[in-house]
Amino acid sequence: MSNCKSIYSLYEVYDDKSWFIDPIRSFSILLPTLPGADRCLKDLRRFNSTENSKNEPIYRALSHLCNDIDTLSVKVGSYNEGVILPELITSQKHLKSFHLSSHIFASRGDCFGPTFKSLASQKDTLTEVLITGITFYDIDLNCLDTFGECKELRSLMLLSCEALDDRHLEVLCNSFPNLESFMFIAGQEFIPARSIINFFKTASVNMKKISLDVMVPDAIKIIANHCENVESLVLCTCQPEDILLIFRKCHHLKFLLYDIEVGFVSNELLIQLSECVPRSLKVLSFHMNLRNPWTFSPESLKVFLDGCKRSAQLESFSIERAISPFIRNAEEVGMDIIAEEHFKVLRESGIKNYKLSGHQIFDLENLL
Repeated sequence: MSNCKSIYSLYEVYDDKSWFIDPIRSFSILLPTLPGADRCLKDLRRFNSTENSKNEPIYRALSHLCNDIDTLSVKVGSYNEGVILPELITSQKHLKSFHLSSHIFASRGDCFGPTFKSLASQKDTLTEVLITGITFYDIDLNCLDTFGECKELRSLMLLSCEALDDRHLEVLCNSFPNLESFMFIAGQEFIPARSIINFFKTASVNMKKISLDVMVPDAIKIIANHCENVESLVLCTCQPEDILLIFRKCHHLKFLLYDIEVGFVSNELLIQLSECVPRSLKVLSFHMNLRNPWTFSPESLKVFLDGCKRSAQLESFSIERAISPFIRNAEEVGMDIIAEEHFKVLRESGIKNYKLSGHQIFDLENLL
């Protein structure tokens, strides 16, 4: 490192096929101790660690050598790593993006509460937080409350976390008025629905992107009435007519993926939708339960797509069925309801990309 001027990005690479020693990983551990490390690493901007139980010396060394990291992505593999992580966070001057991933069960106590608390030290610059797989069981609510001081936060993603309930999210749901993006992927049977919709109320017109992989009662109504500037939605519902509310209220919508859990004849709905398609809409995808699909005629599809052509610049359209792993033969459950007449309507619609029941068509002339 004697001849190295600066390192701006540092990515640990861990090869789990190396049983005894990983030279890349061994070098990354030694890197902060090499001659010239203080000079080379002082300008480090991005650090990405692997999930292992030997990152404590790296975190400790970097906390002394680097204080200009703006993107920090860590995969915590042990309790001790979680304990030392806040030191690395608080040593930074302007952290903007923080990603934390872990699948350890912190039976020794609150492993990640101090990490959330330490994020408040970056409250003037922190705009993105992604949390994946951690267990909230022992997390101190006061630490979460301190994390709520990060008023500049724009994006919050909670993916497959365990023991996450309303107690935890109630502390945070009123804290981020500038939030633009919220993603929740359930890692448990219990869904903290009441708190989730309060994120939308708090951010209100600032909210631009929402992604939920589970049904959250009243979420669609709250989004339609409070988040009129939303541009991207991934939602689940058992009330197909809720999409009418979204179309009528969200005039800046560009992307919509709608997962509908119930089957019904959708001819009337498609005709109603044709009259209120947001002008900004570019991508529209309906997903449905294969065991209980909903159907539509070529005529009602044409009415809807004509409405899209008049009001919007739709570039991609799909109606799909999520095939259950318990279904061996898709043909047994009515995959043949899509007829050639449906494809004829789509070909004549002018849409570049379309997909029906697993049959995907691309306008190759425009894609090449």
